[in-house]
Amino acid sequence: MRAFWLTLTLSAPGLSGCVVWQSKYDALQQEYDEFKLESEKREKGHQDTITKLEDALRAETARAKELDMQIASLLAEKVGLLADKSKLSANQAELTKALRELEERKVAAEKRIAEYRDLLGRFKALIDAGKLSVRIIDGQMVVELATDVLFPSASAALSPEGLNAVTEVAKILATIPGRRFQIAGHTDNIPIRTGKYPSN
Repeated sequence: MRAFWLTLTLSAPGLSGCVVWQSKYDALQQEYDEFKLESEKREKGHQDTITKLEDALRAETARAKELDMQIASLLAEKVGLLADKSKLSANQAELTKALRELEERKVAAEKRIAEYRDLLGRFKALIDAGKLSVRIIDGQMVVELATDVLFPSASAALSPEGLNAVTEVAKILATIPGRRFQIAGHTDNIPIRTGKYPSN
């Protein structure tokens, strides 16, 4: 009987250790599963952003092709007018102006396509890291920094991660000459009341 009791007493600490290690394992497994799920959501968001940008690029490419067709049509019309001397003097200036405007629009469309591709490449690392997203609105590229990266709730001070993200974006924008940038921000809807900020 004593031998049996001694065996149980010696086994108890080992069993307790197993329970502690199992609970730590379960906690780490849950943390890993949550991290994996969040990563998959973020990856889907990145893919959606890239798809939208690619759609915008395809639309600009289609516009450039349409402008090419219009230019070819106007050139053919101009050739016909050159054969008809009576119409040449009345229409040549107008056709020349129309051709010039179409050429300018084509160059602008091609430039936008190149800029979209270039900016997408520059922001790719930040997009992949989940620090920002990029959208095209009315032909303009809008860069959105993740709110939870920038500020803790009820705070106007940039978080260290937010400061790094803003610095990275600023460095990229500083390499783009001849552009004006508009910066906008907003607060959340969680009410606050502090000495410095009586409300949101």
